[in-house]
Amino acid sequence: MYRNLLIVGIEPKAPGLHIFTQAYTPRAGLPRLLTKAQELGHKCVIFCEEMHQSQIDWDLVAQADLILVSATTSTAPRAYELAAKAKERNLEAIILGGGPHFTFECQEALNHGIDFVFRHWADKSFFEWLDWYQSLHDPKDLMVDDVRKLSLIAGLAFKIAGHTHKTGMPDRVDPDSWPTPDFRLVRGFKPRFITLITSEGCDHNCEFCSEWAMHGGRYRVRSLDKVIEDIRFYWRVYGKMTIFIGDDNLAADQRNDSGQMLVPGTERLAELCRMIIAAGLQGVYSGQVRLALADNPELLSLMSQAGFDRVYIGYESINPDNDKATGGKLDFARMGEQTAMFHRQGIAVHAMWILGFDNDTLDTVRRTIQAAIRWRIDTNQFMILMPLPGSPLRSRLMRAGRIIHSDWEKYDGHHVVFVPCLMKPWELQAAVILKAMPAVYNLWQTGWIYLASNFRTLRRWISRRAPHPRTEFKSHAITFVLRVVGLNVVMRARRLSKPYLQQLKKKEFPTER
Repeated sequence: MYRNLLIVGIEPKAPGLHIFTQAYTPRAGLPRLLTKAQELGHKCVIFCEEMHQSQIDWDLVAQADLILVSATTSTAPRAYELAAKAKERNLEAIILGGGPHFTFECQEALNHGIDFVFRHWADKSFFEWLDWYQSLHDPKDLMVDDVRKLSLIAGLAFKIAGHTHKTGMPDRVDPDSWPTPDFRLVRGFKPRFITLITSEGCDHNCEFCSEWAMHGGRYRVRSLDKVIEDIRFYWRVYGKMTIFIGDDNLAADQRNDSGQMLVPGTERLAELCRMIIAAGLQGVYSGQVRLALADNPELLSLMSQAGFDRVYIGYESINPDNDKATGGKLDFARMGEQTAMFHRQGIAVHAMWILGFDNDTLDTVRRTIQAAIRWRIDTNQFMILMPLPGSPLRSRLMRAGRIIHSDWEKYDGHHVVFVPCLMKPWELQAAVILKAMPAVYNLWQTGWIYLASNFRTLRRWISRRAPHPRTEFKSHAITFVLRVVGLNVVMRARRLSKPYLQQLKKKEFPTER
């Protein structure tokens, strides 16, 4: 007879400042899994260390049957600390790990207190493992037959008698089988916005990204009827809540396993907007798209009508020599023009830049700063190139001996962890953290962007081209606040980065190719 379990999920805090320091929201993985577990009768609770109101209840951890820890690369060391502490408090609990870092560094995870690792996605494997666990008399005393049963669960890694076992890629799961993640499971979570996932995977295999390997080159989408149900659910629970659609690319093309086009991504996004409007769900939405979407003004207009007030775009690089490294998806000569096209539709832009590609120089950093200012991009995120586990970039740099260290806490996009080709490591560190971020987040730039954005919306309102002028004006105010808060975060990051900058300066690294 299976019993109901107490399952505790833990999302470790990041080691330092990051883009969501002041506006944090839990990732959707743990809520999605534990929502389904709760539907099966288990008692579930999630703690997100990043939120001060969601501090871990260690008394509850001491009573838990299962403890799930989800980690990215920069939060992995903290995850191992939490796993060790959980073992001290609860000797009988099983520690389970998941997420991108554990997927590609599963041996490391198993050596640091994680009992079982769910690699890639766990929508099916976790519940197959749960059935196996419920059937055991003593899960700590695994027998040969247990190894055989566990080996049938795809996407699992575990260690028995000092030997590590890894099974193959998990089976594809229909995204319509996902429950709507219930963020009420997250202790103390009072959302400013909700993250909604409508697809998983990516249609580009960029060298610096591990997303392609994480999802096995597969791209899975949730039906739009289900997406509308998700939005209705969150509005019932939280009121007319701002929704951030956290897909890697909201307008990615749907293809079959052979690469044949099934549905163009722009058609799916347009249909989503039409369904939002038809259902009377116009609100405040944002999502990640590609810059090339600007060349579809009809779609941008439809997005504006549906309530999309902000997009997050991977600008990646201003340097045309980085075309191959950035996936060949940018029209470098038209980036400024395309930015203006979003602005003409009343849609704010958050640009995500990467600096440190093999063809980048200090002049590349300077020109990137100038472009961000000249194009009046609403908010910018300058990241240092990261050789993440699972990415082709890491494999290439490892072979070339260009990885400086694997101190995972520094793999956050704010620390140089490799030897660039045309700069010294400390030069890249100083250029991004000490120059680029402060240059675009100064108060003069913030005030100018605020005034220019409001004037643009006023003209659209007068000419009756702004479907939601109040939302646009509010969006500009939010951008102003984000930039002021961002300046504070940037100045704190400058101070915190100086000891690491000195460490880089004291070491000699070759800069030849």
